[in-house]
Amino acid sequence: MTPEKVYAALLKAFGPQGWWPVAGEYRKGDYGTPRNEAEAEEICAGAILTQNTAWKNVENALECLRAKKLLSLDAIAGAEPRKLAECVRSSGYYNQKTKKLKAFAEFAEQNGGLGGLFALPAEEIRGRLLSVKGIGPETADSMVLYAAKKPKFVVDAYTKRIFSRLGLLEEKASYDEFQRLFERSLPNEFALFNEYHALLVELAKRNCLNKEPRCGECPLVKQCAYAEGLRPSSSRIL
Repeated sequence: MTPEKVYAALLKAFGPQGWWPVAGEYRKGDYGTPRNEAEAEEICAGAILTQNTAWKNVENALECLRAKKLLSLDAIAGAEPRKLAECVRSSGYYNQKTKKLKAFAEFAEQNGGLGGLFALPAEEIRGRLLSVKGIGPETADSMVLYAAKKPKFVVDAYTKRIFSRLGLLEEKASYDEFQRLFERSLPNEFALFNEYHALLVELAKRNCLNKEPRCGECPLVKQCAYAEGLRPSSSRIL
């Protein structure tokens, strides 16, 4: 099954997902997000906070930052680390993430704000983001795709799980190998990459679970090598 066919099947099954949510709002089918620099800043903060945690925990941290008027990069740069840490505690590793938020806010300020940074080509934005301590490929690509609205495919643990089970790559393949699979197979379009990543997240949450996948309800079950291997001994796909 090709990446193009996977996308078509998931979009048909689930419909648009509305990622990245801003202020808890999922704008399904609307790829104009972020609509302003404040929303872009929130997305970037969320991309840092979502490292190694569930999105619900990130939402709680973002709401606390918003309530205390600490969600803008200017506010983050000027805030006492203790106050930031208190707000982002729900996202886990809160002391480390406080340092990462601070480092990113200072980086953005040095680059003239997100507006100037995000006017650059995608690869240049990515390269600059990767120079910031605490920002790796997945976080950088999330910012490029969802905040800058530039085409860069985001690879996460869900992506690796799903496509290794489909038999297209081994799960231990590198981030770059997975990213090339998508970027060489698909049109270089921001909205498509945006929606595709969100659909993979939804599939992983609904069906392609880590330990107990619900293969029988999966829209990809007929093409999945992993599900095929379960057929003789499991009723999960029947």
